[in-house]
Amino acid sequence: MDRRKKILATPMEKSSYQQLTNWSTKDNLTVHSQVALSQALHIDSGLSPDEQSYAFKASFDFVVARQDGSILFAVEADGSSLLDETTRRRDHLNSTFAIFGQPRAIGHAALG
Repeated sequence: MDRRKKILATPMEKSSYQQLTNWSTKDNLTVHSQVALSQALHIDSGLSPDEQSYAFKASFDFVVARQDGSILFAVEADGSSLLDETTRRRDHLNSTFAIFGQPRAIGHAALG
């Protein structure tokens, strides 16, 4: 049984990745997909137990960084998948972490 998953799982993620990549190469930036929050942000005190637990499990869809690895911003490319309450709650937490840290999350619309 093949247990591998697709990294770009939805049409919105595929489209967003392509557009981010096209845009970022002009400015010598890099696009990384499925970056864990704990890799992108310092997870420290001041978080609720719920937020801290989430921070060590979740990932941003994309992170755009400079060549030296410093993060400019995070992108969530969920599109219309935000219909169920669980996904909306998870997305809200992702956006919260993007605001607490320096990377700013770009919302859920197609880029371009």
